[in-house]
Amino acid sequence: MLKSIVRLTEKPEKYSLCEFELEIDGFCGNPFDPEQISIEAQITNPNKKNMTVYGFYYEDFPVDGYKINGEKIKSCYRLRFSPEKSGIYTMDTNVYINRELIGSESAVFEVADNNKKGFLSVEPKRCQAFKFDNGELYFPVGQNLCWSEPIEGSGYDREDPDGVWEYYDSNITKMGANGANYVRIWLSASTTLPRTLYSNGKKPDDFSGKMDRLFVFDKTVEAMEKNDIYMSFALWSFNLFSRYFFPRWFECPFNIENGGYLSLPEQFFTNERAKRDAKIYLRYVNARWGYSTSILCYEFFNEVDASEADEKAAVEWHEEMCAYLRDIDVHRHLVTTSTANATSDIMRNKMFDIIYYHVYTHDFMKEFKDWQVSSFNEYGKPVIFGEFGATGINYQYDPAMLSFHQGNWAGAMMSGSGTGMNWWWSIVEKNDKYHEFRGISKFTKKIPWDNVDLQYIDEAAFEEPDTSIEVNGYKSSRMAYLWLNDKEYTFFKRAEKLPESGKIAALGVDDGTYSVVWYDFATRKLTEIKDAQVKNSELLIEVSDGKTDIFINMEPKVKKTNSGKMKLKGVEDREYHINWYNTINGAEISRDCQTAEDGILEFDMPEWSKDIALEVRVSE
Repeated sequence: MLKSIVRLTEKPEKYSLCEFELEIDGFCGNPFDPEQISIEAQITNPNKKNMTVYGFYYEDFPVDGYKINGEKIKSCYRLRFSPEKSGIYTMDTNVYINRELIGSESAVFEVADNNKKGFLSVEPKRCQAFKFDNGELYFPVGQNLCWSEPIEGSGYDREDPDGVWEYYDSNITKMGANGANYVRIWLSASTTLPRTLYSNGKKPDDFSGKMDRLFVFDKTVEAMEKNDIYMSFALWSFNLFSRYFFPRWFECPFNIENGGYLSLPEQFFTNERAKRDAKIYLRYVNARWGYSTSILCYEFFNEVDASEADEKAAVEWHEEMCAYLRDIDVHRHLVTTSTANATSDIMRNKMFDIIYYHVYTHDFMKEFKDWQVSSFNEYGKPVIFGEFGATGINYQYDPAMLSFHQGNWAGAMMSGSGTGMNWWWSIVEKNDKYHEFRGISKFTKKIPWDNVDLQYIDEAAFEEPDTSIEVNGYKSSRMAYLWLNDKEYTFFKRAEKLPESGKIAALGVDDGTYSVVWYDFATRKLTEIKDAQVKNSELLIEVSDGKTDIFINMEPKVKKTNSGKMKLKGVEDREYHINWYNTINGAEISRDCQTAEDGILEFDMPEWSKDIALEVRVSE
């Protein structure tokens, strides 16, 4: 029977958690299976719009700081949603056991107004960025934070729920303090990670083994809300459904050898019982966390094409799950999925709101430009590189983490809908590189993403042409927001074919003295040389094995500076403000005013090296 419903939120407010606790006696079945027990609240807002919100099973725990301090306090059911309007609400709650109504209760409560921004959707005019319900624009700046990866000496294990709580709170706070506003988090890639619904020895529709960990993840969502961080919430990963590539099928609860009912991983996408259990999973996730305005999107799968499903089965599974989630999600969160291979057609399906690519290559900026520009132009929806890395060996051969910096700017300024989302988040923490988010965060806030006249450009005119300067950004007839990048300052130079022994030739760099770091993939050996010489385009260092592929990180000992005049064509004949910015901290370097004539605006560049950001806007 339904004993009581208590509103836990003393003073409900718009776009804030409104939570109720239900005490139910006499039920001894699976609390996660809605066929056995279902809590359904019919809520009517002040505009008389009706919505159905579902309850979920919950266990409460005592806490001491970041630690769960003892056994659970109680088991109960909770119901969560975020009111989207202020005013009077009515709620009629029904509880069903084995599809029979066993109790009902009605409530009336008032929701106060506030200035919170609301939920996120795609900005409708240009469809590149996002907007909140209040109309404020949102452009994602951040990185992956898929699981806890404590740095050496932290004293925490990645599987310790208490360590996870503090780890996420620390990282999210640091990111928010430095202008980041986005993280990507995985929910279920393994049964051993703290943040998962699945447990060893439990059926795939039984999440009772992870109640303490889900309690901790509630705190992570609260930390995101506090720090203005928004999440791509990856619900499954290919690992659980693969026997070959980073496999976790051996621990998957659907596996018949673990007490499940599937003999092969690909059956997850076609078996009717598995699809039913996937919907139970979706319903629980959305009931527990779907209230949060800090969810940018639900990402059904991390790299679904790396699972053993064929593409047709994967598409049909996503279509069914998309329809189900949209039916139960009253807050209309965006949905997407991701693939390991950018050539896969799954993610470009019209059912998804965002295209999510992943790339690991030394030439990631070319990949960013090619895929972001072409996909945005063809599909007219946001495009984000949700994972990127300069190959798969973190920053061993890029100790200055230049590729991290360039990925942030290339993602934003090459027709993307967010920064490139760095995969090696533990290295960012280890080297305290959070400040890299400041410059790109400040600059992207200046860009009017909803201006229909704004177009992507990748060229500008210089008084003295310099093929080493690459220009990317956005321009209309009255404004421009550009990123100038010196292509000589890349984290590597690659020798495609090496001589049998001796020196590395034909690197295509200027003669001079360089600091060099080179990485041999065959031996996994990292070599540093502080004063290497380049003569006649030959890098004079000994190569241990001329038949192996290597990457070379070369930094000139004498910093090159760029300067000169620049021209923008196709602008209105009027006066413009010209502001130059540091790409690390967003600080203004210089400002100028010039008048365009005959559709051309000509102005001086300050001295700069590596890269610089430029804002041009009409003088008011």
